[in-house]
Amino acid sequence: MRRLLIITYYWPPSGGSGVQRWLKMSKYLPENGWQPVIYTADGAEYPVEDLSLIKDVAPEAEIIRRPIIEPYSFYKKFLGIKKDEKIKAGFINEGKTKSAWKENISIWLRGNLFIPDARCWWIKPSVRFLENFHLLTLLFLRFLFTNKTKGTYVTIGRVAPTYLKSD
Repeated sequence: MRRLLIITYYWPPSGGSGVQRWLKMSKYLPENGWQPVIYTADGAEYPVEDLSLIKDVAPEAEIIRRPIIEPYSFYKKFLGIKKDEKIKAGFINEGKTKSAWKENISIWLRGNLFIPDARCWWIKPSVRFLENFHLLTLLFLRFLFTNKTKGTYVTIGRVAPTYLKSD
């Protein structure tokens, strides 16, 4: 069976639309002779969780989870939000004016320091992991997909063409 690496931040237990594309695609890959190898974040902060999606993960899928430094944990601490409380998509603490100045600072930091996106701290450890262990060679991967047209996933995926196995 040929192997396909999919780099995605959103993977069950994540819910919402971000997880659907790769979850549904990877579910049907084995029927077509492909084993999905999912590279995803461990300890990620998801705005929505849906544990029912776990049943849609193909049994043939190999899931590789790597730790991520989650900027949302700093954001929660800075604004005094409980650890287990979810952050709304879009990052903005809508409807609460109690910490307006802190919210404004947070928005500025996100827009100016988290480039290409809020998952940027996942890039270096991921690239290092993929390079140091020559993961792509060891797994005999043929193709790689990333989850966006730009941003963290594509940056991580840039290292892959060096290691992709050629026929």
